[in-house]
Amino acid sequence: MGQNDKAIELQELVEGFLFSLQAEGKAPRTHQYYVKLLRHFLRYVKSQGWPSRVDLLESKQIRYFLAWTGSRSYEYTTGNGSRRFVKSKPSTAWPYFKALRRLFNWGVEQGFLTENPTREIRFKAPPPPPVQPYSLEELQRLLAVCELHVRTGARFTGLRNKAMLLVFIDSALRLTELAKLRISDLDLEQRRIRVIGKGNKVGICP
Repeated sequence: MGQNDKAIELQELVEGFLFSLQAEGKAPRTHQYYVKLLRHFLRYVKSQGWPSRVDLLESKQIRYFLAWTGSRSYEYTTGNGSRRFVKSKPSTAWPYFKALRRLFNWGVEQGFLTENPTREIRFKAPPPPPVQPYSLEELQRLLAVCELHVRTGARFTGLRNKAMLLVFIDSALRLTELAKLRISDLDLEQRRIRVIGKGNKVGICP
């Protein structure tokens, strides 16, 4: 990559990009998603002794990082204090690639880079993992537990959980969307729900 007089340190680029997400009003969860991925990249760059100036970073170095994220093995501690050994899948590299592509596109837009070092990298998105839905029998069992709570003294808990299950079944809301619902979001007469979805977008769900 050609050198740019406006170029800054990679750490500064990441911090500026993360701040821009907050300034744009992105959801905290989105911000934390990029924080996790990009800080991981910063640690790897430092461990490899690569140049800290963003305009000196090359596409081959990005490839090395992506190859490493998709093939590395690591251990982590579980809740009971034991340690678990995990080997990454090739698809693990995909979110890192998307995060870096967006970071460097932002750097180009701001004039810190003359070109995006990921533009020459061809990366195919992995297929979405298969989702195994609950069977009708499993749903009936879950609802039966709610009815049992209602009959055995935990009326509020049973009715609340039953309402949540039925909303999930009827509307296919995301968990976070349901968790953010307020009474004012419910239109019981029209049987509709006002939903704040990803990117703080407002939608109406029957």
